[in-house]
Amino acid sequence: MKLAVTQHEIIKSQYYVVVEGDLPELTGSPKQIKWAEDIRDEYIGKYQKEVTFKLSNDGRGKGDVKGCAPVLEAVSNVTNAHPEAKWWIDNRYNLTSVTGAEYRAIVNK
Repeated sequence: MKLAVTQHEIIKSQYYVVVEGDLPELTGSPKQIKWAEDIRDEYIGKYQKEVTFKLSNDGRGKGDVKGCAPVLEAVSNVTNAHPEAKWWIDNRYNLTSVTGAEYRAIVNK
């Protein structure tokens, strides 16, 4: 039981780094940057909800931490690898696929 608590604490720590940590400053025109920030914020918010649900002890989440670390790592990798506003705009409809590919690469290491 102690291991689950430890895993939970590690996941929560990673969660705050990804969700509330410093994001790379985006590059591009002011208009592109504003649009890309909105896209990136929505993207992070989607995974924030997913991880929050998995970490919750109520409802169907039941405090499940399995899969949270790779999801957080994938989101972190995607957000840190792409500081160009143009990338976020061009890939706004493919972010789930990009994250899924990154997630699979992490869990298949």
